[in-house]
Amino acid sequence: MEFELDLEVDKTKIGFLLVGTLLGIGLTLGYTNLASNGSNASKQLVDFLENQSSSDLEVVNTESAGKYYKVDVRTGQQLNTYYTDGQMFTTQMQDIRELQERSTALTQFSQCLENSGTVMFGNSSQRATQAQIQALGGTQVVAPIYQDVSNSQTLRQAVQLGIQQVPAFVNNESAIQGTQSVEQVEEFTGCDYGLN
Repeated sequence: MEFELDLEVDKTKIGFLLVGTLLGIGLTLGYTNLASNGSNASKQLVDFLENQSSSDLEVVNTESAGKYYKVDVRTGQQLNTYYTDGQMFTTQMQDIRELQERSTALTQFSQCLENSGTVMFGNSSQRATQAQIQALGGTQVVAPIYQDVSNSQTLRQAVQLGIQQVPAFVNNESAIQGTQSVEQVEEFTGCDYGLN
């Protein structure tokens, strides 16, 4: 009886077996390295925070968050979340998509205010004007419609329109004076803030 080997089939099977084994080893080493790096990153973070606060801290959880590690740290009853790569850390990660949506909404709101012919009178040295500008999304949002009454010509224009208090909004010969909520500005101008 003669035994015949099909070397082509055996080479293919051996190739698949070898590739599978190497992939398995690579994934295991990668996972072990990831876990090790996460442990090192959280330890470095906690060591630094303990040194800065003179408090005993406890790492509650460490997990991969993209190229960073999300580390939950307990100080007494308080739980804080940090993101670190082992060298730098932050307490706040921003979702790029949310930031883009917010930026787009504020840009559209600003354009609508400008297109509606709305004018905002204010005095940037007063807290009420500063608060109104921040409530509407910041100086970039109101810049196209903002007029500061510290300028004498702008002040005369505001007085001619019957403005006695700033901040004030004028639109189609109507005015609202004093600090307004976003909803009041939306209703007055017909512009949608888009972030409510």
